[in-house]
Amino acid sequence: MFIITVFPITKGAFKERLSYWSSHQVSPGSVIKVPFRSGSVLALVESSSDASAAKSDIKNASFVTRKLEVTTPYKIVHPECIKAAEQTAYYFAEPLGTVMKALIPEAILSEATIPDVAPADSVTDTDTSSDNDTPDEDEFIPEVLTFQSHNQDRYSTYKGIVREEFARKKSVLLIVPTTVHVEMFKELLKKGIDDYVVGLHSGLSKKAQKENWDKALREDHPMVIIATPMFMSVPRTDISTIILDRESSRSYINSFPPYIDFRTHIEYYAQHMHARLILADTLLRVETLYRRERGEIHDLFPPSFRLENLPGTIIVDMTEKSHREKDGFRVLSEELISMIEYSQKKKENMFIFCARRGLSPQAVCGDCGSTVLCTHCSAPVVLHNSKNEGGRYFLCHHCGHKRSAMECCKKCTSWKLITLGIGIDTVYEEIEKKFPDVKLFKIDKDSVKTEKQAKDIIKQYERTPGSILIGTETALTFLPPVPHIAIASMDSLFSLPDFRVNERIAHILLRLIYRASTYFLIQTRNAHVPLLKQITTGTFVDFYRDEIAVRKAINYPPFSVQIKITVEDTREKAADEMERLHHILEQWKPMVFPAFIPTQRGKAVLHMLISVPPEQWPEARLRDTLVALPHEFMVKVNPESLL
Repeated sequence: MFIITVFPITKGAFKERLSYWSSHQVSPGSVIKVPFRSGSVLALVESSSDASAAKSDIKNASFVTRKLEVTTPYKIVHPECIKAAEQTAYYFAEPLGTVMKALIPEAILSEATIPDVAPADSVTDTDTSSDNDTPDEDEFIPEVLTFQSHNQDRYSTYKGIVREEFARKKSVLLIVPTTVHVEMFKELLKKGIDDYVVGLHSGLSKKAQKENWDKALREDHPMVIIATPMFMSVPRTDISTIILDRESSRSYINSFPPYIDFRTHIEYYAQHMHARLILADTLLRVETLYRRERGEIHDLFPPSFRLENLPGTIIVDMTEKSHREKDGFRVLSEELISMIEYSQKKKENMFIFCARRGLSPQAVCGDCGSTVLCTHCSAPVVLHNSKNEGGRYFLCHHCGHKRSAMECCKKCTSWKLITLGIGIDTVYEEIEKKFPDVKLFKIDKDSVKTEKQAKDIIKQYERTPGSILIGTETALTFLPPVPHIAIASMDSLFSLPDFRVNERIAHILLRLIYRASTYFLIQTRNAHVPLLKQITTGTFVDFYRDEIAVRKAINYPPFSVQIKITVEDTREKAADEMERLHHILEQWKPMVFPAFIPTQRGKAVLHMLISVPPEQWPEARLRDTLVALPHEFMVKVNPESLL
């Protein structure tokens, strides 16, 4: 009899490991079905040991070990992927099973027992790979390279890398953040090698996912596999180069359990695969540039810190008297109006960016100064307008609660509610009023719900000379090159108390300025912020120097590993839970503070922050304590935001 220890591949696992007894031995690294609660789930086998060696432990155990009826086990991913997943799970204090669930597509897991998936030998060793000339794990020095350059330069370089790797009879794995990028790179790279380029992403049907997965495995010729992170684990054995494009994208961070950063996993995976890893972007993350500066990683090519062939750039200071109307507020400056008139005269398209949805991102009482908040979660509400909704209404972008805007101040009962800031609907209405003959299009989360809708709008926009597209960040993924681009307002982003906000603004500016071929205009009340000059003049090495100096001064990443623990409960219970946890973790000097949105669904939200020197994480005792916390506590290691 054997004791089989497994990691359940499910989001709902309450333990990292489960143990079963079986009359059959199973190879570690195999995937099998195991009884779980009232049903069964797929599980990754960690170990298979002779039960006689643990006989006394089994007898004295406080639980009953269930019998395992072993079905045919299968190897769905490389042993190297499992090793990388173990490191990822350990680093982010997550159960291995939930991490594996995030790394293997549901369509592939659900087909784990079909005949055309190669069955695993039930008694052989885990490591089924390897040529004789493969270096030992301890001897291999991972090659991590940076490639910071503009889009077209990166794309042409990728084509050269593919040619070189194909000549060596090796495959290339290109990882991108979104489904849109997968399809874009397929079009860019497929010329002449169409049969050897395959795309994998969640936007495909389950049937197409399975077909493309199988094609990537069965083709004898080297392949270019373009995939989002969930599909990167396709077990092809000849991958020698892994490219991580758009390295700065926030899409690489999982927004739901397990809370992992796929970029960290990809680096572990490349190391275990003995593959070269290229981290690429127009502007790499501050953390990545710092690693490069310290000599921890090296350059594929010297990084470009300057923009070339910049469009004519205009920064309009909206605080100047010439840009104020009688009420002190103006949506469109004279410069922006002139830019619209010029684009109409030339019959050239234009894009106008707005950072926020709705008419106005904030409303306050003109008498007592109180901010109008959501009655459900206490987040600031946004003013919207809809003909179908019967006029103006307040919408909470945090929890989705909606209510009529016909109300007085909740604190002093004054009817003098004043809107602050510019939202996309305000800009749309103002342009519609001043330029009634111009064809307008809009892309934001309120008006566009699917990728297909966004693509259809872009097609109509491109077919309509002289039209104007107004959009939020949602539009940037789909935006083609445009002669004229303007930023109507992004000042609300500067007000966010988040240490990564300058980096986020820098990437938005770069994405926009690279798409503008003739003119680029920014309306702002923060015209003297150094960041604007650094990016718009194309000298963003100064941006990196300023940003790294600030982070060092306040001991933020990359100078520390930040661990955020969140609890959501009634105000009293949340405070009690945090007090108990603070006592447990007091040796790591935790700091407790309310969330930026202090309540959610009627409950209080509290955060605890622990800072650990990078060289000390993962610290075994702290990590084990975090993993053992009840599910009421949400643990995020190096979160995207501390708010």
